[in-house]
Amino acid sequence: MSTSTFNAIFEVPAFPGKQTIFFDNFDSYIFWHKACSLPPFPIKPIFISIFILYNLSMIKKKAKLMYKHNSFEILESGDYVICAISGKKIMLKDLSYWNVELQEAYYSPAEVKQSLKK
Repeated sequence: MSTSTFNAIFEVPAFPGKQTIFFDNFDSYIFWHKACSLPPFPIKPIFISIFILYNLSMIKKKAKLMYKHNSFEILESGDYVICAISGKKIMLKDLSYWNVELQEAYYSPAEVKQSLKK
């Protein structure tokens, strides 16, 4: 068994300070491959297919929500709601405006202004 000190080089960032590494003869080849960072493991195909099937099942499905003061609760899964004033589809990821008391969603501030005038 031998001892070697590994100093950081430009391509391989090191932890702070010197690093002492112990290895047997002929382990240097393995060491150099393990010292470099490895890429992340690929996503398994089963998870990709589940993700795709989930997204396909959500296409053009209206969600039912319960609007709260700073958030909303999904009662029935879906990917959009309908604006109470204009009738436009609002994707859940884009939903920013709603009225808690009336339990209505609004597409933009213009629709909110129209609803307040009523």
